[in-house]
Amino acid sequence: MTALVEPTISRYSGRPGYEGANIGPWIGFKHFLYQVEEAVRDHFRKRGLGAGRLYSEHGVTLDLTEISARLPTPVLADDIVEVELRPMEPVDAFAASCRMTASREGTRRMVLTGSLKARLLPLSDPPAKVELPVWCAPFTHRDRGRHLSGAETPSTALTVLREILAPETGDDIGTNRVTTPVENGLVISQRVPYYFCHGSERLQFSGYVRMIEEAVDLFLAQRQISVGSVLKERHWIPVASKVRLTMHASAYMEETLHTVFTLDSIVKDVLHTGRLECFVCRGDVLVHTATATITHGYAVTQGPDMGTLVEFDAATTAALQGGGASR
Repeated sequence: MTALVEPTISRYSGRPGYEGANIGPWIGFKHFLYQVEEAVRDHFRKRGLGAGRLYSEHGVTLDLTEISARLPTPVLADDIVEVELRPMEPVDAFAASCRMTASREGTRRMVLTGSLKARLLPLSDPPAKVELPVWCAPFTHRDRGRHLSGAETPSTALTVLREILAPETGDDIGTNRVTTPVENGLVISQRVPYYFCHGSERLQFSGYVRMIEEAVDLFLAQRQISVGSVLKERHWIPVASKVRLTMHASAYMEETLHTVFTLDSIVKDVLHTGRLECFVCRGDVLVHTATATITHGYAVTQGPDMGTLVEFDAATTAALQGGGASR
């Protein structure tokens, strides 16, 4: 048994990127997940397997392929965060429970709890092929692009996508992003840009996280409750309380990624959950590459109720469900 899978707590400290402070001092959910990803990379780096060495010597990338996280407390722009990983016995991935705390005003606040899986995925044209240490075997996948999870392909999302990708429509969108309204959501088709990738080829975890945020933004704008308009008119901002992402198969640079986003549920007029199913088209086959869910509420940005969640009024609920704008 190696140090990587022993029940040893691994800790990583950092500051969230200011790029995530889009509204006021609050840090967006992406940067919670970025810090967790950095903690995983730091865990491997401390054991002699930094990202550069993995690529240059072993011909693999370290990919965070699954995460499930709750975000109970905001992170602010000046916070110092600490991520704690508790590795578990690996089966087909490096697995760990995770939690993140933020240091603020002399106290530590729990801002994230969850679990994750990471895998070492091979490159198609590696610069070198030095064998990895034997303890990496459980989470090293030798078949490039193979399915990374046992999830079934969602039939509803497939049906929606097949209707849009009829032969006369085609899959070649060039460098454009195409957004198509569908019942209870929308389909976003876009080329995978190089700056969402790593290892010179593969769409990486953070690229999917950025796409989740973008899909929610486009959905809210389509429902006439864009983030900017609701912020200006009601002083509300969407806040994520729960997020889950699972990568099923690799997507590659400059492939067209089709994301089917649907409103999954509205809970007690306080939270709404969106679901994303991602596909790439290879020949006549739609390959299911990822699934994500994200739960949002609205928080007040100013006044005595600043930071508290609001209850949706009838107009907001109707807008989310496609029945008109909230005013």
